[in-house]
Amino acid sequence: MKYRTKTIICAFLASVLMISGTGCGKSDVQPGIQCNSYITEETDLENTVSATGTVEGSDALSITSSLNARVSKLCVSVGSTVKAGDVLCEFDTSDIQRQIDSLTQEMEIAAKKQDSEHEAHLRDLSLAQNQKDISLRIAQRAIDEAVSKQSYAYSRYNELAAKQQELYNTIASLNQQISSSADPSALIMARDSAEKSYATVSEQLSQLGGELVGYDNAVANAQDNYNRTAIEADHAIQAANAVVNSDSYLKDLSVQQKLDELSSRLSECTVVAPESGIVTSLSVKEGSIPTTDSIMTIADDSSLVINATVYETDILKIFEGQNCEISMIANNDKVYSGKILSVIKIRDDKSVDSTVYSVRISIDNVDESVIIGMSTQITIITEKKEGIIAVPYEAVVNGEDGREYVFVGEENADGSFTAVRREITSGMETSYLTEITGDIGPDEKILFPAERLSDGDVVSIGDYYSSDNYNN
Repeated sequence: MKYRTKTIICAFLASVLMISGTGCGKSDVQPGIQCNSYITEETDLENTVSATGTVEGSDALSITSSLNARVSKLCVSVGSTVKAGDVLCEFDTSDIQRQIDSLTQEMEIAAKKQDSEHEAHLRDLSLAQNQKDISLRIAQRAIDEAVSKQSYAYSRYNELAAKQQELYNTIASLNQQISSSADPSALIMARDSAEKSYATVSEQLSQLGGELVGYDNAVANAQDNYNRTAIEADHAIQAANAVVNSDSYLKDLSVQQKLDELSSRLSECTVVAPESGIVTSLSVKEGSIPTTDSIMTIADDSSLVINATVYETDILKIFEGQNCEISMIANNDKVYSGKILSVIKIRDDKSVDSTVYSVRISIDNVDESVIIGMSTQITIITEKKEGIIAVPYEAVVNGEDGREYVFVGEENADGSFTAVRREITSGMETSYLTEITGDIGPDEKILFPAERLSDGDVVSIGDYYSSDNYNN
């Protein structure tokens, strides 16, 4: 048979109880095997883990600032209660304001210069537009003059052509008349005069015909010149207009950007509370320049929690939702209830002891005696059963067949007891007791230690124990 053991402490306790008889309800020792009795009753069992922690606000907000400026006014101290929007501190603005004034003056001078240049560019655009109008009028007059000369030349050419044809017809008619005339002398003279005029007109016509191409070219050249003048004028206008339009992009945006950054920094010189709470830490004082981004911490004191630490040996026993019993070291007369809110299963590198983990615990019945920063002792209830039968470990035997049993003491007429074996099933275990189920009810006398007992043994009971005094 195998007998149940838990720890050296439990075995030592059982042996001491048996030898010294320090239990309650001690009877006169009778002959036979000596043992103790545990009186069964419905009881509650629970396993717990101990932890320590500090009361904190449920939400701790770090107030940060990147300003490299002196704190000119500090409006709070550690423990100050603030409301959202309250001024926490003010930084010296003189250096930032000097930079803003200098950049503002620089921008005003630059703006005046740009306005002057813009006006000049507008004048250049207007000049280009006027020059286009003038140049096109001149070019148009050249076209009109060339067209006029061309028209006159073609009109003169047509007149000479008609005159030539008229003289040709006259000469032909005179030749007919001469051939049939009895005295053709007058007709011959008239014909000779007509032929002379014909020769003169033909010569003029030929000369003018050669000149017509020049008039045509003059008109074409004048039109080409007009088109070229229009293109050049439009190009000049476009260039001037581009310069005017580009004026809006020539502002020194870097200066404006610096000014915006400085204005933002100026607004940051007054630090206000983003939410209500209590100031739990300060890293600045009046006249100092912050050495870290975080200048103070504000905690929400309307809802308190505990930031606790648990040893590595216990961390796997802890889960969200487990109940806790909390006592404040400053006032350990009152016990508060709570629950595990979160378990951070990553070692707390900030702790001196690197084998601890962080646990966040709620406080359900907070009153005015609970203050942020208080140290606490926490009992985390990892397992609990109510209204069950439990016995000492030393009373449970593991049989060779794998069955578990205990011995119940049934009283005999002579005051001795007979050990009666009853099969049970063990369950939840604590430091001293183990849950059993089976044919065991309240007010049964469970014999222990059971290592020397057999079914039917006659025993004498030295001491009687119950759940109230067994683990005391």
